[in-house]
Amino acid sequence: MELYFLSFLFKSIAISAIILVIFLFNALFGRAFSAKLRYTVWLVVLIGLILPLPPVINGGIFTVSLPDLTAKFSAPAKAQYSVSEDSAAGNVLNSNPAIGKINFPHGLFFGRSFSPFMVCMFLWGVTALAVFTYHIRRHINFMRAIRRWGAAVNDEKILSIFKTIQAEKRLEHKNISLLVCGFVSSSMLTGFLHPSILLPEKNFNADELELIFRHEFTHYMRRDLLVKFLFVVTISIYWFNPLIFWMYELMQADGEASCDEAVLHNSGKENRHFYAETIIGMIERKKTASTILSTCFIYKGKLSLKKRLDSILEPTLKMKWLAIPVLSIVLALTLLSGSVFAVQELSASAVSPAFSALPESALSLKGIMEIALEKSGGGAVEEVHLEQINGKSFYELIIRTNDKAYEIEINPET
Repeated sequence: MELYFLSFLFKSIAISAIILVIFLFNALFGRAFSAKLRYTVWLVVLIGLILPLPPVINGGIFTVSLPDLTAKFSAPAKAQYSVSEDSAAGNVLNSNPAIGKINFPHGLFFGRSFSPFMVCMFLWGVTALAVFTYHIRRHINFMRAIRRWGAAVNDEKILSIFKTIQAEKRLEHKNISLLVCGFVSSSMLTGFLHPSILLPEKNFNADELELIFRHEFTHYMRRDLLVKFLFVVTISIYWFNPLIFWMYELMQADGEASCDEAVLHNSGKENRHFYAETIIGMIERKKTASTILSTCFIYKGKLSLKKRLDSILEPTLKMKWLAIPVLSIVLALTLLSGSVFAVQELSASAVSPAFSALPESALSLKGIMEIALEKSGGGAVEEVHLEQINGKSFYELIIRTNDKAYEIEINPET
């Protein structure tokens, strides 16, 4: 478990580097690619963050050895063991007075009920659960406020435009409600079981409503609320990594821009100017109420808004032919993120099985290592392997001293 947790931390470092590379690439060449492609690239990284650890290929680029995962012991130079056939295995250690003088410090895996890594894992798990609970409770409270203060739209003109766009998107069979809420300053889509499009208390003309509905229905068709839920899970898991929160901001900005592209597909300059004016018209000084589990027509951040308006008003020719190569490269980097750092599996693969596999009424693991260390004259236990030969259990220990390495086999029964 400790090695899995360490691999998880190293995976976070590797994907953080991928995030920085994508940001730098978008800053230099982002205008040459569509916002949909940029959003899809972030989605690939997001899925890579949630999936279990990818396999390590060829032992990893960097191998991280953890010498403190092995226990170090020193046996008395004069300690002697005489094991007779008729002696009970359990009495061998007790009958030898030299054993009591052996300094047997606790290691990470030996002789401890918990370790620093276990404490860190516990704190990480508690914090992850707290972050996840915070966002879910905030969303529940937001939905309660909508049910209490939101009002169903009764204006026939607004409903007619809403249903027309809904039918155009082939979503007329979906139960999507339209509400007006005084505590929001921007239109948004929210709700998983009962999705709703929220409108602020403003007077919109028919053309503005048409653009707003197209935008929010695009969010619904792309399952962006599900993507946001995946991000809640990701932020909860990687709460310690600030780059994940930064990635969320970048991804949401590209998500809104990609919806703009879908709405303005094949639109002329005049229609683009009108769309930009609709966005600016929804900007207010007050902060709109929302949760991470909702879309927002006006995404926060002056820089993001400026880039979004520039993309709307001055579209550039997109390099569509590079979409597949770019996605393939990002996918490969994400899948190989687990192969950047490889934790040396010394203790996990060798020592852990010994605890549960030791037969009853046999020498303890501590006793086995003490005998082996006495035979080698002290040193460090590096590996403990359990082998089955003709139905009998044998422990194979690798002990390293300053200048030698010993391989010792011990039968715990005899």
